[in-house]
Parts: sequence; C-alpha cells; structure tokens
Amino acid sequence: MPAKKMVIKEFFISIINTVIAVTNAFYYIGHFSKFIKPGAKRISSTATRSQLLTTAFQNEDGKTVVIVMNQGSAVTLYFLWINGKATEVTARPHSIATLVFKQFVFR
Repeated sequence: MPAKKMVIKEFFISIINTVIAVTNAFYYIGHFSKFIKPGAKRISSTATRSQLLTTAFQNEDGKTVVIVMNQGSAVTLYFLWINGKATEVTARPHSIATLVFKQFVFR
C-alpha cells in the first residue's frame, strides 16, 4: 500500500502516514517571527560573500535584527559592519543566524 502524503502549510510541515516532518523552512521562518517585531522597518544590508544571504530590520524598540543564512557547505567568516566599525562572525555550513543588538559595542 503506497504511503499517503498530506502537506499542511505548504513547504513547512508534511504528514506521511502518522509521521510528521518539519522542514527547514519552518525553522527559518521562526527566526523572522521571533526577532522581527510588528512595525519593524527593513534597513539596508549587503552580503559580500556569495554563499551568504542577509536581511536586516530595525524594531520600534531600537533593536537591530540581522539575519544571515549560509547556503554553502563550508564554514564562512564574515564581518558585520556598523557605522564604520566591524566585528568578525562565523557562519557554520548550511546555517541561519540571527544577530540582535541595541547598541553595537567595540572593545
């Protein structure tokens, strides 16, 4: 008997027989919904590494949210630049990371 497949909320959850599978997209959306608050404004962000995707938002409470996804299969080092200053960040292979800060502090 072939397995019955039903997809709920397309691309996020699939049910095959009695097994529920949650896709990676489900977790990616979680980064956006948990840290980017209603009323946030999208701000400029640019990735200088081809395997990285990035977006950034300014929440109404003043916190900045930067989401970086590494599509590559290797560890990737990059710099997060703000107001002419930078800090080095490591992106693990096939990862998504959310950086949240109120005021960027350099030591």
